[in-house]
Amino acid sequence: KIARMPYSLSKGPDARSLALSATPSNLVVLTATIDDTDNGGQDIAAAQCCIAVPFWQTGCVAFAMSPADGSFNSRVELVRAFIPEAMLTNGAPLVFVRGRDALANWGPVSAVLADEIPEPRLLLALMAMAMGMRMAGMRRTGKA
Repeated sequence: KIARMPYSLSKGPDARSLALSATPSNLVVLTATIDDTDNGGQDIAAAQCCIAVPFWQTGCVAFAMSPADGSFNSRVELVRAFIPEAMLTNGAPLVFVRGRDALANWGPVSAVLADEIPEPRLLLALMAMAMGMRMAGMRRTGKA
């Protein structure tokens, strides 16, 4: 991960636990953990994602990611971004993520493949089925 810039990227936070999940509103939620515990112990200051093109190549359009708790103020931050589903439908692109610490050190880049995101309609159908089964069970037993 750090072969391009081993002496600078090793100082920045790691991007871990990347995940994509569908929503019913045609948005995909990207989540990641940005962690500077092993790389200097600084608070996290920023996180970015880039779709299909890595940060070091021409054509990357970086999007800011938001801290899940509302502010960047600790060494480990859960971050997220909402990505329009249409941006991920062209041949299952990679989504790249990186974090920056309070000393302005960018960390190594991690990536997640966007080809295994469940269809929102499928999620809604599964949720409806689960609710229907629960309701049927309540009618049989009379318990909630």
